[in-house]
Amino acid sequence: MQFLGALRELLIGALEGNLPNRDLTRLVQICRSVVEAYLAHYRSSVVHICAATGMSINDLALDSIAEVFGRDENGDLWRLREFVSSLDDDINNIPELDLWLAFKAYLIRIAEAQLARLYAQVDPAGAKIHRNLRDCLQNFPTLRLTKKLRGLTITPAREDTLEHLPPFPDDEFESRFHAIVKKEPSISDLLKALHYVLATQKQYRRLVLLTDFVQVARKVYVGTDVTSETVELDLGGLSPRDVEQICRYAELAVKERIMFTYYAHGKLDKAEAEALARAFGDIISDWSTAGRLEASLFNYVRRHLSVSEDLYEREYRSKTEYLLKIAREEIAARLMKEL
Repeated sequence: MQFLGALRELLIGALEGNLPNRDLTRLVQICRSVVEAYLAHYRSSVVHICAATGMSINDLALDSIAEVFGRDENGDLWRLREFVSSLDDDINNIPELDLWLAFKAYLIRIAEAQLARLYAQVDPAGAKIHRNLRDCLQNFPTLRLTKKLRGLTITPAREDTLEHLPPFPDDEFESRFHAIVKKEPSISDLLKALHYVLATQKQYRRLVLLTDFVQVARKVYVGTDVTSETVELDLGGLSPRDVEQICRYAELAVKERIMFTYYAHGKLDKAEAEALARAFGDIISDWSTAGRLEASLFNYVRRHLSVSEDLYEREYRSKTEYLLKIAREEIAARLMKEL
């Protein structure tokens, strides 16, 4: 690979801001090739997303790359700088192959996160089932969730997975599953039925992609709400870096909505907009550390804006509750980092 030796130079030049346009274009092309190949060959959910959005794999790859090359308010390529700082060794010392493998893994993580957010947008019901299944599978006794090249995969915890056999035909799997699943099932009921279907046959592989199972399970809930043992957002198990990133994106989403929905249309003046942005900084911070709000929304707002409770109810409550919904949706989408 000709670019293997050049990757270090390209990354350093990009971060130092002295990379010629032709070389920056080359770095972008490398990133796009990696992401496109990954999405095309290893993510079956891409087909569902492309059909729902009208986007191509090339479009999805470009969106992911745009995030990789995102700049902060100072014009710094903060995502690339974040990658370099996460390396086990100084970028000038790390072996070329190790640098390439680390960069490829980084690009794939960005692509997975982008895919998961789009999935949550185009199929919110499926995304809800996906999240609830993942949560329940963490401690489910008879099934195991493992990460394979093609995505998160569900297999029996105790039985042989029979991976030497052909895959379970989609129509036959779906028919057997719907024949035994309870009406109005909980997430646990879905997983019990799944285990039974996989474990009681010996003709096919005993495994199913999580995203494929979501689409099968989704049909059970047509016209009903999804019951679940897990209803709250949970940031547990994430690294401090992951939590910081999720919170940063949530704050940016709220600030953008304040700016474009309220300030730009004269519904808030500059002082009010800045006060609400600071209030949501506190809200998201408490949410990430304590898992809940430490005060009422009114009290969060009152820390930064001198308002009476009556004025809050008349002028700010609906706006604050709407912005809280935006923050929750952004956090929930970014918690779906893998499919």
